[in-house]
This record gives sequence, C-alpha cells and structure tokens, in this order.
Amino acid sequence: MSPAPARLRVGVLGCGHMGQLHARRVQAMANLDLLAVVDPAGVPKDLPGAASLPELDAVVIATPADTHRSLAQPLLEAGVACLIEKPLATQVEDLDVLAQFERVSVNHLERFNPAVRALPAGLGPRYFASERLGSFQRRGSEVDVALDLMVHDLDLLGWLTGHQEPSLMRATGLPVMTSGVDMVEAWIEVGDCVAKLSASRVSPRPQRSLRLVSPQAYYSLDLRQGRGHTTSTQDLTQRELHLDQGDALSHMHRAFFAAVRGLEPFPVPAHEAAFAARWALAVSDAARARL
Repeated sequence: MSPAPARLRVGVLGCGHMGQLHARRVQAMANLDLLAVVDPAGVPKDLPGAASLPELDAVVIATPADTHRSLAQPLLEAGVACLIEKPLATQVEDLDVLAQFERVSVNHLERFNPAVRALPAGLGPRYFASERLGSFQRRGSEVDVALDLMVHDLDLLGWLTGHQEPSLMRATGLPVMTSGVDMVEAWIEVGDCVAKLSASRVSPRPQRSLRLVSPQAYYSLDLRQGRGHTTSTQDLTQRELHLDQGDALSHMHRAFFAAVRGLEPFPVPAHEAAFAARWALAVSDAARARL
C-alpha cells in the first residue's frame, strides 16, 4: 500500500447528530481535507455536500448500525480506511465480515474518556460495575438498549479483561418505550472478574459511572464528567486521578488518523468492537428470554 499523502482526503457518510459532529471536527483538524458529507436527508449548508464520494483516504460512517456493513465493506475492500460509529453492526454475520478487515476503527469513545485514560496499564479488575442511564431518544431505539448504550461498557469490560469469553452471563430487562428491551441489568463473569452492568434509556437523569476493584486499588469514575478518584486497598489513601487534557472524540480522531497514515495501530480494531457487539446481542437475548 502506498504511503498516505501529507493531507488526508476525508468523507463522512451520515449527517445526523454524530455525523455532523465528526464532520465539523474533521474540518477543524490540520492536514485533513473534508471533501464530502453524504446523506440522503440533506447536508447543512456549512458542510461540503456531494452526490457521491470522490477518491478518499478515509471515511467516517455515522449512519444507522444496520447499514454499516453494506457501506463499509466496499470501501474497506478498496483500501479506504473507515471510522465506524458504534455498534459495529446489529447482526452476527455482519460482525463476522467486518471483523476481518484491518484498516478500520470503531468509535467506542469511552476508551478515550479522560477518566479511563487515567487508569494504569494492566489494571486487571476483579470487580467491574457500570451504570449508564439516559432519557429516551428515537436515535438508536431501533435496537435494544444493550446494543444502544450498554455496548460502551461491554467494550470497556472486554478491553480491560483481555477479550476473554465469559464463563457466565445473566440478564434481565423490560420494554418501556419500545417493543424491545429499554432497561437491562446484566451479570457477567469473565476470567478473574465479576461484572454488574446496568443500562436504561428511560431514566429522568443521565448518569455514566464506572467502579473498578483491582488487587491494588478501588477506582470510582464519573464518565459523564470525565473525572475520578482511586483508593488504595493497602492504606485507604484516596487521590484524584490525573487526567489528560482534551475530549474523547479529539483523542479518537487523532489516533485514527495517525493509524491511517501508518504511524500507529488502529485504536479500536473491528474484531474488538465485534466482541463487544456480540456480548450486547447475548445480553439482549438473555433479557428477552425472561420477558
């Protein structure tokens, strides 16, 4: 493969909330040319529109998840790098196909949350507890809440435990606003870690929190505010985590475009994102079985 040019030619597919956010961030980045934003519903006047994508070095795909494979596969086969919104796909067969490609990353932003970035390498959690609550939005409601919201925390759980297969998975959930599962609780045992995960898209107040226990320390993270503290299990001293500057999407973009240039590995490879999505589908199946 020939080296990437000094200025990357970038396109965006999809112009909903995340598509517009990606497009405007790309416009503001040095050494990137945003050449096209494509969406059948129309493109805001301050973003470059196009009827079809020109020859590009990278594409951001921010369309509904059930379209990700059909849009990404021909681009990846042509050697165009893709940054795909989460979840990677909604069907196992689509996950299996996309997981085979290397020039792709999935926008699992919580890995780039300042509080998560402050965690020590090789943490090896023995306990993982997450709560992800939000109000109902039509965007994303075509899938169960596990694939819509909990998939963020399932990605963190898989990432922190080395993507081992779980030895136990249980879940219960309820429909509220849709015919699917809008509230879900899951219990997962993987390796030496036990995990309790909660997700709801019908909560009156937003919350994104994560608690971790390792042999050395306890960590309490507020993912919504991007902050956290740790308590030593030896002497119970508590300290605030030292946080990097910058928001999660900026960190993700820098890592992705560095990978497009061949300077770094792709930050959230498709096979890892597929792992999280499969877990989310399994949680949904387990919850639906109890309805």
